Amino acid sequence: MSHEDDAPAPEDEQTRRQALRGGALCEPASTAAARVMAAGRVIVEVLGLEPKSPNRHTHYLTQARHVRRARKAVREALAPFTPPPPPWRVALVRFGLRTLDDDNATASMKGVRDEVASWLRVNDGDRSRVHFVVVQELAAAYGVGIGIEHVEGAR
Repeated sequence: MSHEDDAPAPEDEQTRRQALRGGALCEPASTAAARVMAAGRVIVEVLGLEPKSPNRHTHYLTQARHVRRARKAVREALAPFTPPPPPWRVALVRFGLRTLDDDNATASMKGVRDEVASWLRVNDGDRSRVHFVVVQELAAAYGVGIGIEHVEGAR
């Protein structure tokens, strides 16, 4: 059994959530903590998800399994919400123990980006409707933050 399949102990999960939320403990109900901030804006955190650098040389089936799991986690986190109206600005935040260089950070978020675009029902390359930005933050554990907001008059 791989390390990715191991479920963390409850106290480890609490510590991870606390680290990702900057010290404030969030709800331990699931691995996704999600909230709507305001009309036209959705923010979702998928805790414990580690976007892998493309420089990590793994078997292609292992990589495919990881991307499938990441997409499923993002899909489940976004499922309770209705997308705001287009056009959108999407911020993808990679929480990690270390930072990657810019091109690897962007490539590591490809599965997350594809799933967000699927949820929005848009081609992720359609710059007139959606603009993606990838940023990184150091954290005590891995995770992904997704911020989706309607942008007024940006067409």
